[in-house]
Amino acid sequence: MRGLRSTAWLAAFAAAGITSHAWAAPCCAGSSAAPALITGDEASLLSATISQGSVIGDAWSSGLAVFRDPGDAEVTRTLKLEGALLLSDRWQAGATLPLVQHDLHRPGAVADRAGLGDVGLSVGYEALPEWTYTEIQPRGWVFLRATLPTGRSALSSQAPGGADVTGQGLTSVGLGALLLKRWSRWDVSLTPEFHVSVADAAGARAGVGAGLGLAVGRRLGDWRVGVRTQPQWDGPRKIQGPGGPEETDRRSVWETGLDVTAPVGDDWSLTAAYTDETLLGPARNTSLSRTVALTLQTRWDR
Repeated sequence: MRGLRSTAWLAAFAAAGITSHAWAAPCCAGSSAAPALITGDEASLLSATISQGSVIGDAWSSGLAVFRDPGDAEVTRTLKLEGALLLSDRWQAGATLPLVQHDLHRPGAVADRAGLGDVGLSVGYEALPEWTYTEIQPRGWVFLRATLPTGRSALSSQAPGGADVTGQGLTSVGLGALLLKRWSRWDVSLTPEFHVSVADAAGARAGVGAGLGLAVGRRLGDWRVGVRTQPQWDGPRKIQGPGGPEETDRRSVWETGLDVTAPVGDDWSLTAAYTDETLLGPARNTSLSRTVALTLQTRWDR
């Protein structure tokens, strides 16, 4: 069984490396505040997400949101592989590998590029294990994650309109927690997260940021239907401009989503997700997208 599990992991990552036409989007199914975490009786899990996100508007620094013209189309497709593996009863490690395709069609700029996005690594610890169960206390995990600047950033873009942008261009380290409570057919989770970015070689630094995810789900037979919301904030970003150091305005966005999960066999599940950044606010200094995603996940029991 251990050899079979290792072979599956290697095959999945090898497939990601030779994919010639990347699919997926700027955001993935589920809360982006937390990395892939094992929260059940699995020893490991592996998931593949394909998504497509369309930018439909922009929120300016003043907080005013403006929808884009129909002829100004920006679409991001992403194929994202995520996995998590138990290291002991309470410790686990995870990784995220995204492949991104960015299509841009606007007056004076028509381009499409594909490439590797920002790779993520994480370590998690079950701080509130199931054996300490009470009617009120949730299960809880704390996690530390690092996002590596393996994608191309806006500052290093060489394509019209930034069509080759696939990442943030900054190394960031995040600390967060996942609190999960299940009753009969209901489940509720809360995911606070804080992150800080490290200066890159060009002197860009995003400073600090935070996110807070809240999700509620209900089981309908073997299916699960859930809703989620997640505000995210990022502090001013310092960059090296043509005339010297510059500082951008703070950024904020509010994601809202709907998920439907169905079992596919004993160890597989399929999740369809919709995420909208235009339903709640405020939003500042960011583009606003609507994203659809499909996630196939498999698990290996302990």
